[in-house]
Amino acid sequence: MHQKLLVLTAMPEERLAIEAELLRSQGSNSKVDILECGVGSISAAIRLTRYLEKQRPDAVLLMGVAGALTTDLEIGDFVVATRVYQHDSVSTFPLGTFWMNPGRFIIDPIMAEANENAGWSCDAAFLDYFRSKLSDEPVRYGVLASGAEFVASYERKQAIADHPPRPIFVEMEGAGVAAVCAEYGVPFLIAKTIADRLNPDHSIATDFSKCLEQAAAHAALMVSRVLASERG
Repeated sequence: MHQKLLVLTAMPEERLAIEAELLRSQGSNSKVDILECGVGSISAAIRLTRYLEKQRPDAVLLMGVAGALTTDLEIGDFVVATRVYQHDSVSTFPLGTFWMNPGRFIIDPIMAEANENAGWSCDAAFLDYFRSKLSDEPVRYGVLASGAEFVASYERKQAIADHPPRPIFVEMEGAGVAAVCAEYGVPFLIAKTIADRLNPDHSIATDFSKCLEQAAAHAALMVSRVLASERG
């Protein structure tokens, strides 16, 4: 599908997993670059921007691990974003809190209708490609909430989950990647494996610590299956 694909990861565990899986399954692949962008939307945006100033891939894929925002998502489930919202860029009024895109400003409740246009849509053709390659796999598709916050509180997770349009998973780099890709006109997609559940027993941080490497390996395996035909 792509002449050149950039695969982004936030953490070294994710980068090492996808490097190992691609080497095992495909050997040398000149069509795929892998870049560790660091944790958080600012770090991801800076490092992606530096890359795009020098090279222009046909598409960007952010992969790795994320947290569940619904009780039916379990550790190891593979999730793909259809749309991304930045959950920590907000305007708060007595009648509610409204998510905003970077660079936009909602200054009164009347303007809150513009909130319907907040966020970024993942590339439709890239989504269709993923669906076709993983049609036999148990993949969940839905809205992603992204922000500069490691959400290890059940109450905070639930608050994000309850915010329209009710995202199903949460992570820390997607909004930065989406914003930069939109600015540069590069198609993007975000695909992650769940590493911590929506669980009220205060096990979120423990889940993440215990399951990070396992979840990263599973994400890498799923991505490598999609990229099987990308070998160059």
